[in-house]
Amino acid sequence: MKTAVEAATPEEVMNVSQVLMDLAPTDWARSVVKASAEKVKPEMLIYHGRTLTQIDTKWGEQLLRESVEECGLRELSVGAYSLAFVGKESLEKIFVKKILANDVDAVRYANDYREYVPQADMYLYSAVERLIERNPGYVLEIFDSYRHHPRGVELLKAASLKAAQADPKSVFQHAERIGEFLPADKQVILESAIINHPVGAIERIYTNRSAGNSIRLAIVNSDRVELKKLLEIAQGGFQGSEQKSKMAVVAMRYPSYPVQELERIARDPGAFTKLLLSLRYTPDAPGRYSVDELVADNAREVVREINDLHNEADDKRFAAVRNYNALELYTLMVYGEDELFTSSYNGLFSRLMTGLKGEGIAPQDLLTRVGYEKLRPFIRLASQYHRLPEWLSQMSSSDQETMITRFVQNI
Repeated sequence: MKTAVEAATPEEVMNVSQVLMDLAPTDWARSVVKASAEKVKPEMLIYHGRTLTQIDTKWGEQLLRESVEECGLRELSVGAYSLAFVGKESLEKIFVKKILANDVDAVRYANDYREYVPQADMYLYSAVERLIERNPGYVLEIFDSYRHHPRGVELLKAASLKAAQADPKSVFQHAERIGEFLPADKQVILESAIINHPVGAIERIYTNRSAGNSIRLAIVNSDRVELKKLLEIAQGGFQGSEQKSKMAVVAMRYPSYPVQELERIARDPGAFTKLLLSLRYTPDAPGRYSVDELVADNAREVVREINDLHNEADDKRFAAVRNYNALELYTLMVYGEDELFTSSYNGLFSRLMTGLKGEGIAPQDLLTRVGYEKLRPFIRLASQYHRLPEWLSQMSSSDQETMITRFVQNI
């Protein structure tokens, strides 16, 4: 046995440490485990609190305290035995430190600390509030972590309303939970999510029985003409899910149009693209989440087409954007940024600058038109490909200052 243990790694020794101590509680075994414990990561030690304190109480407790300081709350939540050696005061300091640092795990595993941290619920409420601003969909997912809180349902409502705008897919996913705990608010929340992501709503009506039933019922109970039109599209005999998705977006802009006219617009690439951009850069326009996804999909598709033609002459390579205006080129670049080759970017940027001159639009006017949306990726790309000086040269000092101020806001 000695030969096998001495040949093992520190991690392997720790994994069998309790068995080793049960079978051979000798000074040799204790020294091997202690030596291994000094070499493994802190998160591994918290699984072996009993063994460490059995070997040497004072040494084991000290090692556990140090490990707890370095571990995340997720690891600590499954090493409950170790928490007993930390002390409530020390653990509370760790918990508060991670809560104040917006540690997501501090929220997700808060229930595991209630026994050890008397004020856990007080810290939990403020942490969930902050997390709602950053990731409301995740707050819906981990409802069980704060469900016990006296204001847990209130937090769920805030997260649901926020997610309807920022992450409507999570609202569809947790529609049953919202209905169970927020029956008086379910209709408003689902309506908001459907209006924001009509494409996702239509898809789920036929692919997800649970979410689909909730969405269909919300549409039936709604007075909004846009939602009634969605149900008409979903139940119609239109070919392909892609066509229905496009029609759903068109319906957000023209809810009074007959479905045949919605289909005509959806099938016209030019008309549909212009509609997408109109919705994308109109504040508070309906269908915003779906529009964003469709614009991004279209941008990636066009950029890949340009990339695939990198050995062709520019006239052929950039034929897909021959009739694009400055707004369309800007959108293509910022939404297709992850796909851009150096030559693809430079070709698009040059056409953007030419387009601005041809349309009599100053760079600042374009940024104002798009509401400074996607400014950061645009500036980052221009800097990365050494075209930023060219962009800035067409702007006044005051316009440059405005742009830079916008760029650094909320970083």
